[in-house]
Amino acid sequence: MKNSFFNQLYPQNYIIAHPWKGALVLFLFSFLFTVLYHPLNTHEGYSLSFEITMLFYALGIAVSALGGIYLLRLVPFFNVNKPWTFGRELLAIFVLVFLMGTVVFLLAFFIEEPASTTRWNLETFLDSFLRTSFIALIPFIYFTSINLKVFFNQTNIYQESQEERDSAQRRKIDISSKLKKESLEFYEEELQFAMSDGNYVIFYLFRNGQIKKVPIRNSISNIEKQLSKSPLLLRCHRAYIVNVGQVTKRKGNSLGYRLTLSHASDEIPVSRSRIYEFDKLFKD
Repeated sequence: MKNSFFNQLYPQNYIIAHPWKGALVLFLFSFLFTVLYHPLNTHEGYSLSFEITMLFYALGIAVSALGGIYLLRLVPFFNVNKPWTFGRELLAIFVLVFLMGTVVFLLAFFIEEPASTTRWNLETFLDSFLRTSFIALIPFIYFTSINLKVFFNQTNIYQESQEERDSAQRRKIDISSKLKKESLEFYEEELQFAMSDGNYVIFYLFRNGQIKKVPIRNSISNIEKQLSKSPLLLRCHRAYIVNVGQVTKRKGNSLGYRLTLSHASDEIPVSRSRIYEFDKLFKD
């Protein structure tokens, strides 16, 4: 059964996945956007210049987002051990924007000119919330929208028939060295993983009941290109290519995995940036 729209696996928003860098993005965007465009009739605070006023508000947005992201990670629903979905993405953004709007509302008590009537009312809160949402949502929307391609790329290699899988397993692969002086041939299912080692890439092949290590003088990036027609052979880390079809177990969370393979004793790392691609291919 296909996943529903909100349960679709989704790459985590950059701001949420990288809290400190994300907070910096929010701070710079909020400050520069308000200073340059003066949106929604933004104005200077009490005895402060317009730029200093916006600096304080932008800082409040960034700090509240940073704290909010770390607080969300303590909530079981947003736990890093759970797969990130489109629904979690939208809910997390809503919670963070609500928190940022609340902080801006409270900051105004110290920044704005004292009002003749109390600011403790729903109308003032909603005004702060909507103004903050308009500005702070833009970076979130940008980073979420660039990942929308996942909804248009639902092809899963595990939907192939068993005959197609068997055919793919017997696919012979030819690898050449950087200077074309060396070559290596193997069947796809023989490869456990390949590892970068200086100027060489070491291929770990399972042949005749044992692991055989074959070095080829080349870069891991060039080898990745040569293997691009084999979807199960995935660049999972800056130094590793793994045969997803040989993975028997994974452990870890959204910060990274460690993989156990069928015929290799080494545990293979999957970096955080490669988790989404790995999850599309691997089925427990």
